[in-house]
Amino acid sequence: MDSQTASQPDVYRPLANFSPSFWGDLFTASALDHSVYDGYHDQIKCQKEVVRVMLLDATIGPAAKMNLINLLERLSLSYHFENEIESQLEQLFDARPNFDLSDFDLYTTALQFRTFRQHGYRVPCDVFNKFKDDNGKFKESLKGDINGMLSLHEATYLGIHEEDILDEALDFTTGHLRSWEATQEGNSTLVENVRQALRRPFHRGIPRIATRQFISDYQEDEWKNDRDLTSKFPYARDRMVELYFWVCGVYFEPHYSRGRIMLNNSMFRKEFTYSPSFFLFLSICRWEISATDQLPDYMKLLYTIILDFFEDLDKELSKDGRSYRVTYIKEAVKELVSSYNVEAKWCKEGYIPTFNEYTDVTYVSSGSYAVIVGSFLGMGEIADKNAFEWLRTKPKLVRVSATLEVMFPMVFQCKARKQCQSYEIHVCMDRSPKLKHKFNIHNYTEQERGHVASAVKFFAKQYGLTEDEAIGKLNEMISSAWKDVNEEWLKAPVFSRYLLTRIVNINKMLEVTYEYGDGYTNAGHLKDHIMGLFVNPMPMEE
Repeated sequence: MDSQTASQPDVYRPLANFSPSFWGDLFTASALDHSVYDGYHDQIKCQKEVVRVMLLDATIGPAAKMNLINLLERLSLSYHFENEIESQLEQLFDARPNFDLSDFDLYTTALQFRTFRQHGYRVPCDVFNKFKDDNGKFKESLKGDINGMLSLHEATYLGIHEEDILDEALDFTTGHLRSWEATQEGNSTLVENVRQALRRPFHRGIPRIATRQFISDYQEDEWKNDRDLTSKFPYARDRMVELYFWVCGVYFEPHYSRGRIMLNNSMFRKEFTYSPSFFLFLSICRWEISATDQLPDYMKLLYTIILDFFEDLDKELSKDGRSYRVTYIKEAVKELVSSYNVEAKWCKEGYIPTFNEYTDVTYVSSGSYAVIVGSFLGMGEIADKNAFEWLRTKPKLVRVSATLEVMFPMVFQCKARKQCQSYEIHVCMDRSPKLKHKFNIHNYTEQERGHVASAVKFFAKQYGLTEDEAIGKLNEMISSAWKDVNEEWLKAPVFSRYLLTRIVNINKMLEVTYEYGDGYTNAGHLKDHIMGLFVNPMPMEE
């Protein structure tokens, strides 16, 4: 083994100048004072009973009942009343067998349509036909009803393929709401709601972030420190706070704390040069401590950490007789590292793949599948072996998530650098002049490290498009992928919707993360969200 180790070639490890963690020890050095919140326990318990009674009150009409359900969801409190809400929605839906909403205005019709679809009811989109004129256009008179227009705008994001009326409604509401917002002075609640919906509709947002903004409008880890990984792996991103924020976007509900811990610990993504990536891939395939002999010194610690994590995970899941789940996450990690190896090989050889070649690999290297499997680990009894076998088949909902994971960085990072100049960068770590190309700055962090060049360039070149045309086409692909997500959600669920919600939430978290570029890599992009959720407490009225 010593001779094998000694014969390993010197490995050049291209490094990016990642900014340090924005947070320092703000979170690791602070402790939560539970006594502050214990004092509210009895008050909260009492209020929950009041809300429960309201939900079950048969004298409250359907419009008011739907408004109450919407309010609870906007406040991220609906998880306290899951059974009651599902029961009420079923009653409301069954009470209108043909789903006749002719007696409701635009706001209420759109709200009912959106809420039912969010809960998996296949409500027909033709409920909006009554708001069209004789020429098949949405009535001009609707423009005076800003609350109704806003409600319709939010509802359009629940559309699926071939629902042209929702696409028309999106164009109609977007254009008018933008024009209206531009003429408004001040920051009234309605203006802020319109701005937020135009930025990111409720259906595509993270519930807790939306809740923090919603309330504000109406109120005018140990293993990391022990091993000192930041210094030992300078090419890795020190983003533990952002990672926890990401995990809370997948599931924030208190009873999923175990799932958050497992997903937080299993979500790791490091970038490797070709040679060590290959050795790491072989070692992970063996999955035993003796395989460290094949690794360069700086990779041995990382491999040991990976082994330790899976050993701890096995012990934890064995307590409930669910250690079989470890097999599925191991397979996902092997697949992930294998795709890294392909990308590293391209980089090593200076190979410029076609767009199709690129996406075939990045659908895996994006980590989407591994994260989805990880999100199922701590989901209790509802994530049985059949659910993991279903994931293994890569069903459409999983494939669409991978599509979004690849497309979001391409488009949003490209938008974020629109004002930046072009840079000459090297395609790969071999600094040969013949391999020098000129690319724009999107994906620049990846490119400055010697990674494969911009995917938008691949797409534009393959299909003979300008960069702006390519971005437009990719945006269409994102919109189509979201419709696929909505369509899969409306199908009769094979498994609990609480499981499928994790996959949908991962998609939402991607959109939030890449809104202004790569919010995970670039420290500070997610600062306001993190400060609002974890640092700045909401003011509590006495």
